[in-house]
Amino acid sequence: MQPDKKTILYRDLLLKWQKTINLVSPATLQNVWERHFEDSLQLLDFIPQNVKKICDIGSGAGFPGLLIAMQRPDIHVDLIEADTRKCAFLQTVSRETQCHNITVYNDRIENVMDAIEADCLTSRALASLRQIIHYAEPLWNKNPDLIMVLPKGANFQSEIDEAIKKFKFDYSLYPSKTDSKARILIVNNIRPL
Repeated sequence: MQPDKKTILYRDLLLKWQKTINLVSPATLQNVWERHFEDSLQLLDFIPQNVKKICDIGSGAGFPGLLIAMQRPDIHVDLIEADTRKCAFLQTVSRETQCHNITVYNDRIENVMDAIEADCLTSRALASLRQIIHYAEPLWNKNPDLIMVLPKGANFQSEIDEAIKKFKFDYSLYPSKTDSKARILIVNNIRPL
C-alpha cells in the first residue's frame, strides 16, 4: 500500500516525537514504513466490513488502532494506553490528520474494559495471547461475537498452546506480509474452560 497524505504526516510526527519519547524501538526507525505502518495496515484485510467499533489495547504509538481508524472512518476506535506522553502523541496525530473517529483512554486496560463495548479487538506487541484474552474478558462476555485480529511473531504457536490451557476459542492463522515467521491470528468464539 502506498502511503497517503495522512499516513505520511503520521510518519513525520512519529519521527519528530521519537526524538524525545520512546514511541517505537529505535532499531526499527530505519525501516519505519514496513515495520510499523505496513505491518499494521495488513490487518485491514481481516476486519469484517460490519465492524463498527474496535478496541485497541496497549495502543502505544497508535499501531495498529490509530492507523486502522485513519483508513476506516466508518469504524470508531477506542485506544487504550496507560502512558500519558503516548496518549498526547495519539491525540496530536488524531488532530493533525483530522482523524475524529477515535477515543483515547489514558488508563490501565483493566480499569476501562468494563465501560467499553466492541465488535473487534486489536493489539500489537503488547502481551501473550493468554493475557490479551484475559484483558478482553469483559468485551467477550458482553459480545460473544467479538473477533480479535492480532499480529503475532514467531512464537505464535506457543502463545496459542499456552492460551488453550485457560480459555476455549476458535482461531485461524494467516501469513504476515511483512515477516515470514510471523502470523496474523484471528480469534473468536472465546469462552472460559
